[in-house]
Amino acid sequence: MAGTKRAVLADAAGILAARDFAYEDVYVPEWRLTVRVRGMTGAQRDAFMAAIAKSDGRGGVKVDMSNRLAKFAVQVIVDAEGRRLFRDDQIGELSAKSAAALERIFSVGQRLSGLSDEAVEALAKNSDGQSDGSTTA
Repeated sequence: MAGTKRAVLADAAGILAARDFAYEDVYVPEWRLTVRVRGMTGAQRDAFMAAIAKSDGRGGVKVDMSNRLAKFAVQVIVDAEGRRLFRDDQIGELSAKSAAALERIFSVGQRLSGLSDEAVEALAKNSDGQSDGSTTA
């Protein structure tokens, strides 16, 4: 069929060599700065999800929403070469910054990371406002 794209079968080397990270430069008016936000790796996203999902001690899981915006932001704010600007031990410091600024970064990072609104809403809904006060990822 003319005009139809033909599927090309990938091999492992092709997949591993693909430059597949989307990024977006975001102006943050609260900081009067532009930051580069990059989509998460699979490992970063899994680590973020694990950092906010905690055992409830009864075989279930509760969601720890404390510092979630900062936990996310440290993973997705990068420099021009794509290296993270913040270390995990800076989550507490970053969480003291403007919630509006962190939410702006979260929204862009969420979209670039393929983290659906439904997944985020499910996490928030399941938290029931519970938090263990953890500030580390």
